Amino acid sequence: MYENAKAVIEDNEVFGNKLAGIAVRSGAEPMIRRNKIYGGHDVGVLFYESARGTLLQNDIHSNGKTNVDVRTGSVVELQDNTIHKSKLYVCLLARRGGGQLATQLNAQKEFGCLSIVLQFTTNIYLCRHLLRESAD
Repeated sequence: MYENAKAVIEDNEVFGNKLAGIAVRSGAEPMIRRNKIYGGHDVGVLFYESARGTLLQNDIHSNGKTNVDVRTGSVVELQDNTIHKSKLYVCLLARRGGGQLATQLNAQKEFGCLSIVLQFTTNIYLCRHLLRESAD
């Protein structure tokens, strides 16, 4: 999704992708709601090149790199998502990416991943988080 597009991506099952399950860039601003995004070889949801958007009530897990990756000037609002089981990071906000996070992030001990990684970021607002090791 790109070039200032606006869309609602709702009630889908996105899995087994070679690249990002959902990629948002170049000023696009989707509402991504009630999806299951899992089992991809790369990133679950990627926001870059000044994209904006909202992730609401999604189950994002078991992706090959990072479940949610927000970078290069993008700003994303995450609300009431369950984000867990990643081989690298559960949620990465990097290279001037920002956002508001009001979601549940679960770190998996067996993968040794970090829950939230803030790297060269600005404008981060974190609230109502439950950070814990997931039992499943």
